[in-house]
Amino acid sequence: MPETSASITVANNDSLSISSLAALPENAESENERISRIRKLFDELDYDKTGVLDRKNILIGLNKLKNHPSKNKYASELLQKCDVSSDGVVDFDEFKSFVEEKEKELLRLFLEIDKSHDMKLQPEELENALRKSGINCTQAELKKFIKTMDKDQNGVIDFSEWRDFLLLLPRETTMSEIFEYYQVIAQVSIDGEVIIPPTDPKYLLAGAIAGAVSRTATAPFDRLKVYFQIQTASPQLLTNAAKEIIVEGETQVTKRLVSSAYNNFINAIKNLYSSGGLINFFRGNGLNVAKIAPESAIKFFAYEQSKVAVANLMGTKDIGSIGMSGRFLSGGLGGVISQFAIYPLDTIKTRVMSSSGVSLNASPGGSILLKTASEMWKTQGFRSFYKGLIPALVGVFPYAAVDMSVYESLKLAYIKHEKKEASSFVSLGCGMISGSIGASIVYPLALVRTRLQAQGTPGHPQTYTGVFDVIKRTYKNERLRGFYKGLLPALVKVVPAAAITYMVYDKTKSKLELK
Repeated sequence: MPETSASITVANNDSLSISSLAALPENAESENERISRIRKLFDELDYDKTGVLDRKNILIGLNKLKNHPSKNKYASELLQKCDVSSDGVVDFDEFKSFVEEKEKELLRLFLEIDKSHDMKLQPEELENALRKSGINCTQAELKKFIKTMDKDQNGVIDFSEWRDFLLLLPRETTMSEIFEYYQVIAQVSIDGEVIIPPTDPKYLLAGAIAGAVSRTATAPFDRLKVYFQIQTASPQLLTNAAKEIIVEGETQVTKRLVSSAYNNFINAIKNLYSSGGLINFFRGNGLNVAKIAPESAIKFFAYEQSKVAVANLMGTKDIGSIGMSGRFLSGGLGGVISQFAIYPLDTIKTRVMSSSGVSLNASPGGSILLKTASEMWKTQGFRSFYKGLIPALVGVFPYAAVDMSVYESLKLAYIKHEKKEASSFVSLGCGMISGSIGASIVYPLALVRTRLQAQGTPGHPQTYTGVFDVIKRTYKNERLRGFYKGLLPALVKVVPAAAITYMVYDKTKSKLELK
């Protein structure tokens, strides 16, 4: 397109019409061809040929479409945007109106980025647009971003490629939303695990593989965490320290506390190794890996359904308008549901860790998994698999509140200081920090949960009457320090776990040919 034509279009972009889209050389199509193209897309989504689209149609239809990222993530939002009549389904006229409006938005942004006015987005133009939005990506990331849209693989993006890739984006047409459209950000869970939320079955598989490798690589940290949590012996160091500060001075006592903590850590490693060898550091990891996929899938789908329910409670059909409080409530409900669903696996894992490799007479055999589950069933039946569930569920909402508020505060502080939007790597860093802080604050509840799960095992022979009994006896024997046993290895593993997760996730996506 000549420069003057592009300039005129930009200057009048507030009055862009569907006819102006058809007039573009790169988009030369008649009115009938345009409607036919929209009808074809509608029919591809309408997989059961009912003539209307509901959430199930959109969800399944999006997964069948090629070259569309983050499919499940946007299904509900797309339905709400298209469903003008608020009857729960989208007919062709509603879908056509949404598409036409979205095409105009996409053209406005396309022309704004296209500084060369040749109706092709060059890599440097996209890079500049991303940078202006506060997204500083590497050349490798930029190349991958372009390749995702570039259907003819000529290294540039024309308007049809731009339009076809982004046409079903239900959110505001900005570079930050577009970049997020195909990206996934990892999260730190309440237990300090690094997880990647799924977007469709193939990405769920990639996330599960990445999580499996990451959790296996950092399993010794998890093993040490549980080892410390179930230890109830108290060296009375803190009790004596209060008296010794007066005599020796604060500096000397602090040094002794640090030295003691270091020695406890080294002794724990020695004890685990001497009682079960290297494999003892990986006890329970199989179950930890096995629960990744179901936990992530259940949490994701529960979160999506919770957003719809919360929107209905708020008297709106638009889940995008539920705000931070609505997302917080939905996220909490998703966490509660997923926690309840996979909790038996977590209980068995904890008891396996507490029953094997804690003494020279402990059974290191692979049969310990079935033996542990069988003994649990014989003692208290179904209830034994849900010991400690209450503190686990109670911790979900305060963790989510702290995680969300700290995350938002860190991002706002970064934006205020740097005068630009946070990149994906900055967001990841903020997420790791906020998740770690949230996990630290609710850690006493995690310790109470672990002790209830492990009660009566060789590693933790004590038994309890309930949650308050654990709290009372822990405070009596170990004071406040006892509620934070195992916190250090739990936090130390976050950074390597995140790095390994992202590296393996990226490699796995390439192997699975996911874009």
